[in-house]
Amino acid sequence: MATLRNAHFLDSPLSVDLVLEPAGEDGWCDFTLTLFDDAALEHRVIACSGSLASDDYARLADALELIASGTSTAIDFAPFDPAFLVRSRVLGEDDIEFIWMADKGFADTGVSTDTGVAIVLTAHPAQVKVFADELARESSRSMTS
Repeated sequence: MATLRNAHFLDSPLSVDLVLEPAGEDGWCDFTLTLFDDAALEHRVIACSGSLASDDYARLADALELIASGTSTAIDFAPFDPAFLVRSRVLGEDDIEFIWMADKGFADTGVSTDTGVAIVLTAHPAQVKVFADELARESSRSMTS
């Protein structure tokens, strides 16, 4: 599981959990994306589960790595099967704003509607690097399982 917490977590306890299961023979990985709005991680804003093409995690981890290192200034990511999206932009040297949106239709019925519930949080580059590393480990674990 990879977790990204708001840089201002004590004042605004928002976080994102992304769990990847091992890839199946078809190359798709089951995932669960959960958006939380409390420090105890008990109050879910929304949870969305489905399957992702196995390279989607690697693409997201790479995009996060680039923004954390300062090589990129923005992310606009949607997986092949659009159950969620991630958008980000650099706000300053130490702040990156993220919008994580889970598709409400997909969460409820499995049919993507390109509409959903989102949280906006700010993270520091070091936090994003740790999150990207966690995703990369999850991605490589899923490829070898």
